Amino acid sequence: MIRAQEQPPGKTAEPTYTDTFAGPVIELTAAKITVSRTNLGKTEKRTFVMNKETRVEGKLKVKAKVTVGFITTEEGDMARLIVVRTNGAAGKR
Repeated sequence: MIRAQEQPPGKTAEPTYTDTFAGPVIELTAAKITVSRTNLGKTEKRTFVMNKETRVEGKLKVKAKVTVGFITTEEGDMARLIVVRTNGAAGKR
């Protein structure tokens, strides 16, 4: 029996996040990802902490266009979901 609050067997829950940030990856390490974007002629970059709970959809690499779903914690912005966009496809939430 599956209750309304439970996930069906074999399905993973969508990570929860409160905000998103999209743009090309400019720096990438095992623990952090930095993404840049230009908005109204002003360049903004943000660094997100990644951990074992961060879900990545696609292959991460420098210059890849990504959408990062994140939450803000005491340790900084924590990436919960990273979607690598290909061929102009928008990231999903």
